[in-house]
Amino acid sequence: MFPEIKGLDGLLGRLAKLSQLKELTGGLKLVAAHIIGILQKHPTVSRRSQPFKTQKQRRYFFWALREGKIEVPYRRGSSPGSRNLKQRWRVVVESPTRVVAENNTSYAALVHKAGSQAFYHKTTGWPTDADALREARPLAVTVIRQRVDKILAGVASE
Repeated sequence: MFPEIKGLDGLLGRLAKLSQLKELTGGLKLVAAHIIGILQKHPTVSRRSQPFKTQKQRRYFFWALREGKIEVPYRRGSSPGSRNLKQRWRVVVESPTRVVAENNTSYAALVHKAGSQAFYHKTTGWPTDADALREARPLAVTVIRQRVDKILAGVASE
C-alpha cells in the first residue's frame, strides 16, 4: 500500500547518530553557562573618577546629564542608560557542535571583550572573554571529552 522509500534504513541510522550529538550540545551548553557565570562576577563598585579623554566626550557627558540620560553616581541596573549587562547574557545553540555565550547590550564589548575593553573596566577588574575562556578551559576539556566518549561508546555498541 505504501511506496517503498529507498535508503530509509540508512537515513534513519544517520539521524540516530545525529541525535547522539545532543549529548555534545548539552555539554557545550553547560560550558557556555559556566563562562557566563564567570563574566557575571562583577567587581566591586568603583567610585574612582573617570577623566574625559576628549572635549567631545566631556560635552556629551554634561549634555546627557542635563537630559537625564545618565546620572551621577551611576547605579548598576537602575540608572538611566543601564541596560542590565549582567542579566542580558544568554546561551545560543547555533548547531549541534556550536554553542555561543552572548550579550546583546550595546556596550558589552567595552566591558568584556579582550581586544576592545575600556581602560577603566580593565583597571577596575572586569573579566574579559579571554579570561573567562582561560578559566573555563579545564571544565570544557573534561565535559567535552566525557560527552564524546559517551557518544563513541554508544556508536561502538551498535
